[in-house]
Amino acid sequence: MCTYTIIDPYDMSNKMNWVRCNSCASSTSVVSLYMTDCGHIFCLNCLNKDGKLNNVICLTCKKETKVEEINGKMSQEKALFFKDPEKTLEKFMKKFYTMKKFQNYHSEVSIKILSEKCNKASNFIKENVDRRKDMESKYHKLARLVKQQSEALKQKENETSLLKNKVGELVESVSRREKHQKILEEKLKRAQSFTQKRQNHYRGNDDKADSYILKRRIEDDNINFKPKPKYDVSQLPFSSSDKLPTSKDSRDSKKSKYPALKKRSYDENLFFNFSGIGDETECENMFLNLEKSQGDCIQRVTSTQKSPLLTHPMLLDISGVSSIPYYESLPDR
Repeated sequence: MCTYTIIDPYDMSNKMNWVRCNSCASSTSVVSLYMTDCGHIFCLNCLNKDGKLNNVICLTCKKETKVEEINGKMSQEKALFFKDPEKTLEKFMKKFYTMKKFQNYHSEVSIKILSEKCNKASNFIKENVDRRKDMESKYHKLARLVKQQSEALKQKENETSLLKNKVGELVESVSRREKHQKILEEKLKRAQSFTQKRQNHYRGNDDKADSYILKRRIEDDNINFKPKPKYDVSQLPFSSSDKLPTSKDSRDSKKSKYPALKKRSYDENLFFNFSGIGDETECENMFLNLEKSQGDCIQRVTSTQKSPLLTHPMLLDISGVSSIPYYESLPDR
């Protein structure tokens, strides 16, 4: 805290003779002087106050104010006006230079530190600018790569969707093929069973037909070898052009009535074990030297044989039809 040395107002040697009453010009050596808040000096006689210093009216300003005695106990604000200006200036100049030196030093230090920081910041900014350029170039490269990857990914997704569709179609086709295969296997099993039944049926029919033909042969043989009645040959007309029948002719005529039967061959030219295309050796009936009066009958053949119709001549004698055994119905397909 700054201290002030109050000039003794009663010491006239100190060039303080200017301290006088603004009304009567009395000095401090004669009376006690008082200073108002408005900066005027008066004595008590002029103020018409006998020790009562409240509610004083300034004679110069004509305003109500407060007064304080001029002595060593004055307040610092009012005592400042009574100090020696030169000494006060000298003291203040010393303090001024000290304050200025202190402030300049710290200003220089602060400026130096701030300049270093500024240089560092500028270098950092330059480095950041270079890094930013590098980062921008890398960013553009990455953006291009991401774009390429996204396009490739879209292409892969399209290919994947196409492959999924193809796989779905293949799965459907495989399932259809499996269903068709199962259906074909079932049909094959039914055809094999049907073929086996037909084969057994035809074999039984062949056996029945052979037994019937043998029976007819035996009956015909019995009829042919019965003793013939005796006739008088001399009673018959006879010419040289007529020829007697020989035993060979009788055998040929007998042979022509009955077909030469052959067993079926179930191992050749078969489709599902029954006769098919090219099966021309099945049941070769050889009828030789039949009379023209004998009729013809068309025998049915299967739809898979090469010749759609085979004409086999048969005897018109139907006396033995009633003895033919009844054929059973064909098995269900």
